[in-house]
Order: sequence, then structure tokens, then C-alpha cells
Amino acid sequence: MSPERRFFVKRATLLAGIAFAMAFMVPSVSAEVIQEVSRDGYMTLEDGKQVSLAGIRMDEEGASILRVLVRKKNAKVEVLETARDKNGRECAYVYLKAKFLKVPLRPNDVAGEDEVMLNKFLIRLGAAKVDESSEFAHKADFLETQVAAKSKGEGVWSYEVS
Repeated sequence: MSPERRFFVKRATLLAGIAFAMAFMVPSVSAEVIQEVSRDGYMTLEDGKQVSLAGIRMDEEGASILRVLVRKKNAKVEVLETARDKNGRECAYVYLKAKFLKVPLRPNDVAGEDEVMLNKFLIRLGAAKVDESSEFAHKADFLETQVAAKSKGEGVWSYEVS
């Protein structure tokens, strides 16, 4: 398969995964409403507060994916008291509720529900990279997730060399 074809197949797979994940995202019970996501990925909450996702860096494509996942949705926002991004905004871990089905599916199976940390989810998709210059509680876990996404050639790793 040509490199161009491989790139487009990976991109289509990524977009299909995002669409599938979005289909199962449901609002969190106790949460903030995320009103908007900027081009550089910071989120504006219902009360006007602006936060960035802790421990990750993303380009405009990553911010677009984040926007699709969270805009006008309820989310659990865990603001880190001391962490700030390069523009002085507070950093946060953001969680959404996601429904899932166990495979193989059996008659009368009911969807389960789990809380998904968006920071890590975006890394897994290859829509974000770990901010290796920062120190934060989930750094080792994020780096492990990034290695897996990179080895699979997910998202940014499908066209970047390094």
C-alpha cells in the first residue's frame, strides 16, 4: 500500500473511531457545561472560566476533535490548583461519561457506563501529545498511552516522523 493511501486509511479509521466514541458519550451527572473550545484547545465553561487540558499539547486538528467531543456537553472538570498553561489559564483533567457494550454481545446485555478522561483519550487517538516539559500526576500513564498510539501510527503519529 502506498504511503498516501496508508495515511488516508489511518485518517478514516481515526475519524470512524471518533464518531463511534461520540455516539456513546453521555452527559456527566455533576458537572460543568463546556460552552466552547478555541482553535488552540482551551475550553470556556458555562460560568465563563477558561481552562486548558492538563498534560497535553494539541494542534488545531486536535482542538477540532475536542470541540466535537465536548461542546455544549456536561463534563466533570477537575481543575488543578497550581498548574497553568503558557497563557496563564488554569489546567484541568476533564471527564465525560461513556457507554459501552461488552463483546461478544449476548441477548439482553445492557450497556455499561464508564468515566473517560479526555486528556488521555485524545492522546490515545493521536489527537494530542504529552506535554513532556510539564510535571503532573498522570504523566507516566499519559506517556505510556502515547507510546502505544505512536506504535500503532494513530493520528499525528500517522504522518509525523520522530
